[in-house]
Amino acid sequence: MAIVLPVSALVLALTAAGRFTEAAGQLRAPVPPDALRTPIGLHHRQAHAHLLLATGHTAAALSEFQACGELMRRRGVDVPGLVAWRIGAAHTLLRARPSRPPPRSPRRS
Repeated sequence: MAIVLPVSALVLALTAAGRFTEAAGQLRAPVPPDALRTPIGLHHRQAHAHLLLATGHTAAALSEFQACGELMRRRGVDVPGLVAWRIGAAHTLLRARPSRPPPRSPRRS
């Protein structure tokens, strides 16, 4: 279980660098199922959600971010400083929304 947090950080870094195949490879490493239900496991789920979002799997990413939130609520640890799942969910929802043209500036007389 001690490896979960460093792997999560690595996955986030690889995802941010656009190295999605390597990030996915890190997530394939076996993790005890109970570890994913702990506060440390939340970081693993969050890293997975960010990879899903970066690779265009918005519905799966949103589901994973929401699962983080639900697990945090059940455990009584839903604090923004632990895992910022709300920000991830918001980014996902913005990405899933159809593009709209920017609003026009009001004309000055």
